[in-house]
Amino acid sequence: MRDDVLDGDGAIERRTARRAARWFSWIFGFAMLVAVILAGFHFSEEQELVRIAQRAQPWWLGIAIVLQAGTYLAQGEAWRVVTRIAGVAVPWTAAFRLSLAKLFIDQAVPSAGISGTVVVARALEQRGVSRAVVMASVVVNIVSS
Repeated sequence: MRDDVLDGDGAIERRTARRAARWFSWIFGFAMLVAVILAGFHFSEEQELVRIAQRAQPWWLGIAIVLQAGTYLAQGEAWRVVTRIAGVAVPWTAAFRLSLAKLFIDQAVPSAGISGTVVVARALEQRGVSRAVVMASVVVNIVSS
């Protein structure tokens, strides 16, 4: 027989507790998934969706898009100001694209904004911006957000 079965220090109880905890986590996760699905079916009635769509005012969506684009331009401009002071020109289109890339990566990889910041920092370094200036622009961007 195995030594951990025969020893008296509780190896069997520890192994049983680990198995129980593993099964409990799977059962709990499945129960939460079922609860979310049931809540989704309960709260997403088709008639309500149709009513909202009928009352929608598309021009508000246009205003929202313009304002959101303005935030990305402003974020990109924060990077451009710091790099411009250091003598490196970053076009506003590149800064805008970097802002969009940062948003996408921050949403896709939840890491408190660090992953998107790393991508922007690398992109700026590839454009010839020194590491010190990149770090300064990161700090300015974080403080201004």
